[in-house]
Amino acid sequence: MRRSREAFTLIELLIVIAIIGVLAAIMFNYLIAPNARARDQVRKSDLKNIQKALELYQQCQKVPSYPSSLPNIGSAWTEGGGAGATCTAGTSYINTVPEDPKNHESYGYTLVAPLQYTLCACIENANDSDLSTTPASVGTMCGTLDCGSGGFSKIYQLTVQ
Repeated sequence: MRRSREAFTLIELLIVIAIIGVLAAIMFNYLIAPNARARDQVRKSDLKNIQKALELYQQCQKVPSYPSSLPNIGSAWTEGGGAGATCTAGTSYINTVPEDPKNHESYGYTLVAPLQYTLCACIENANDSDLSTTPASVGTMCGTLDCGSGGFSKIYQLTVQ
């Protein structure tokens, strides 16, 4: 006696669902990775802009030095015209102090000496070719910036000496 086949078997359906699940997982990685790389590029650009603002600040001081901390994120950083400044009041160092594009926190800044500082950002892409290989970047801390959680891989660091 011959049975007619009108529907898929349970095994066939499970195999198709498993294949779709594997393909979805692969595609998810390809769609998320470009966003992480784009955020990493924004972080690097932000650090370079902060670095330029710090250099402008240092040039405006009678006794060359860098600030002990960065201004609040989202605010403009301008010269107040104090006694230690050579630039006029209102001189703009940076229009808006940038924030991390993922967690909206400030970047790491540590004043090491009057003419030496370190700027850091947490990077999501562990294979980034610009990652620093200095001993401070091996861990997940840079000053008060903790890169050990939130999906971050490494620290991108700029040091001025």
